[in-house]
Amino acid sequence: MIIANDGEVPFDKQYNLSIKLPMREDAFLGLLKKLHLDYTLSGDLTKGLEIPKPRLSNRIKEGDIVRMYQVYGGVDKANRFGRIYRVFVDKSGDVVYIENAFEYPGM
Repeated sequence: MIIANDGEVPFDKQYNLSIKLPMREDAFLGLLKKLHLDYTLSGDLTKGLEIPKPRLSNRIKEGDIVRMYQVYGGVDKANRFGRIYRVFVDKSGDVVYIENAFEYPGM
């Protein structure tokens, strides 16, 4: 599931991708590298790092998620926001959910 708030462009549309979830975590990280998008590991239960709850959907079962990445897209300087996406990985190593999470620096 790839979700954005009303009026926002979801991850796959922003980068003109034809991806389907679930998608293997390593394949998704490889895609990010091809797109030259930076990312950080923001939660990992195997390392004792708490995983933030999804903001835009309650259809994701918390107990199924083991990792969460933040992906840093481009910055819209005119409108003063940065594109950030939150990517959730389940126990089987599949990316199962992507949501928009924008950053508003310098406001």
